[in-house]
Amino acid sequence: MGMKENRNQGRWGELIGHDQLVIQGYEIKKTGKGSDARIVKMDINGDIVEEKLIDYKTGDAELSEYQEECGAEEYRVELPPFLRRFTPPF
Repeated sequence: MGMKENRNQGRWGELIGHDQLVIQGYEIKKTGKGSDARIVKMDINGDIVEEKLIDYKTGDAELSEYQEECGAEEYRVELPPFLRRFTPPF
């Protein structure tokens, strides 16, 4: 897979992963180095039920040593193969 397809796959993974998490009821805040986002799920009273750092991963990508040190967890996103050819809209 070429660099452009690899980059597209990662971007699509972030878009689709973000949407999946929102549907599951998570609030998502982008982070910087070491993870892609901090996700938080709250109960009906507004108390935090779950909170963690995640990094969206597609294909055979794995967390880097630095991401593991920062406490990020892998959030696996499965993409249809044809999406790799298209550049996402961001």
